Amino acid sequence: GDALRTHQYLSEVEAYFEQCILEEAQISSSNVPGDFLLLPDMFKSLDMRKSIETRYGSAPTDEGAQAWKDRHKWRREVDLSSARQYLLQHLPTGDKRLQQVRDTQSDFQHWAEHIGTEPLKLFIDTTHPKTLLYLQTIMLNLQIIYAQDSAANAWLAEQEANTSSLFGTLRYGFSPALKHALHQEADTLLNGLGDVTNLATRIGELNGVLNHRDFADKPWMKALKQPVQDTFKALGELASGAGKATFESVLLAWVPIDSRMALGKQQNIVALLRTLLIGQILLDSTARVAINEQTVTKLKQWVSEWQVLNKQISELVRSWQYPNAYNTRQSTARNLQAHKHKLRVHELSIPALLDFQNNEYAKLLQDEIRQYFQSGKTLATDWLARAKGWTDRLGGTAGSITWGVVMLNLINTAFLYRDLTRDGDFSTKDIGKVTYGLGYSF
Repeated sequence: GDALRTHQYLSEVEAYFEQCILEEAQISSSNVPGDFLLLPDMFKSLDMRKSIETRYGSAPTDEGAQAWKDRHKWRREVDLSSARQYLLQHLPTGDKRLQQVRDTQSDFQHWAEHIGTEPLKLFIDTTHPKTLLYLQTIMLNLQIIYAQDSAANAWLAEQEANTSSLFGTLRYGFSPALKHALHQEADTLLNGLGDVTNLATRIGELNGVLNHRDFADKPWMKALKQPVQDTFKALGELASGAGKATFESVLLAWVPIDSRMALGKQQNIVALLRTLLIGQILLDSTARVAINEQTVTKLKQWVSEWQVLNKQISELVRSWQYPNAYNTRQSTARNLQAHKHKLRVHELSIPALLDFQNNEYAKLLQDEIRQYFQSGKTLATDWLARAKGWTDRLGGTAGSITWGVVMLNLINTAFLYRDLTRDGDFSTKDIGKVTYGLGYSF
C-alpha cells in the first residue's frame, strides 16, 4: 500500500537484475579462469540480493528475473528511471488529491445514507412526473461523478442490494415498494425458467411477465398503495416523453454494477431479471423479449460438442509432444491451431435463453462478434468501429436495444454460469473461456 516503498523496491530489484547480467557477461568474456575473482567490485550481486531480502522480507526469484529479461525490448523504449523520478516527485501531491477524493466519496456515502430512501426528506413528490424527473436527473449526475473506481461501484452494488439510500431505488422511481414488487415478479420468473419440464406449458405466462405492457392491470400492481401506483404511472409517462434520455443514461450508468451480479459468488439472477423488467418500463420499449424453450436442449448439445473439441485438442497436444512417422510436429501444430480456432468460434455460439422476439438482436450481436473473431482482427478500435456500425443501423432505437442486448447477455451468461458450475463439468478456467463474449458486449 506504500507507493514510495514500492517504487524503491522495483528500482533496487531492477538494479540487481542488471548487475546479474553484467556479471554473467564478465564471466563469459573472461579468457583466464578465475581472473574475475580479482575484481571484487564487479561482483556485488550477492550483497545486493541480501540487502533486498533484509529490507523487504523476500529476495528476487529466478522467475522474476526471466520475466524481466523477456521485457527487454519494451524497456528500450521507456526511460524507467526518469519515469520513476517523476512519479516520486509528484507522489505527495497525488496522494493528497487522492485522499481528498476518498474523503469526498466518504462524505457522499454518509450523506446518501443519512437521507435514506425517503424522497420527501428532499421535498420531492415522486407521484408528479416533473419533480420525479428532477430528482432522478440530480441523482444520475451525482452517480456519474461518484462512480469513478471499483470501490465506488462496490458501494453502489450494496445500495442496489440493500436499498439503504436513494441510489438503490433510482431506477424504480425512488419507491422501495415498487422495487420489491418487481423483485417478486422476477423471482417468479426465475422459478419458472428453472422448471425445465414445464417450461413449454408456461412459456406464454412467463413471456407475459417479461414484457411490461400490462403491468398496470396486474393484481400485484393493484395491491400496492396508491402513491406507489402513481409513481409507476409517472415513470411510464416520463419514459415516453421528457424522461427518455435521462432514463436511458440511468440504465447505462448502472451496467458496470449490474455486471458484477452475472458471475461468481455475487451472482444474483433475480436482481438481473428485475433490472430487465424495470428497464423495459423506463425505455418504453416496443420490442418484446421472449424465452427460447429450445435452449435447454441446445445447451446440452453445445456442452457435448465443447467436450468433444476439448478432447480432440488434448489428443493433438499429446501427438505434438510425442510425434511419430505418420504425424509430424508441423502438421500436428497446424491441425491443433485449427481445432483451437474452431473451439473459440464454438464458445462464441452459446445458445441464448432470452432474446428479442422478432429481430433476435442478442443473436445478431453474437453473430457480429463471431464474424469479427473469424476475421482475424484483434485491435479494440476495429471492434469499436464494427459495434458502432451495428448501433448506427438500429437508428433511433439504438440506445434501448443496446442496453437490452447487454442485459440479455448478462442474464444468459448468468444462467449458463449457474448451470455449468452446478453440473461440475467446467472449471473456473473453462468458465472464463465461455464468458469471453461478454467483453465484446461491453
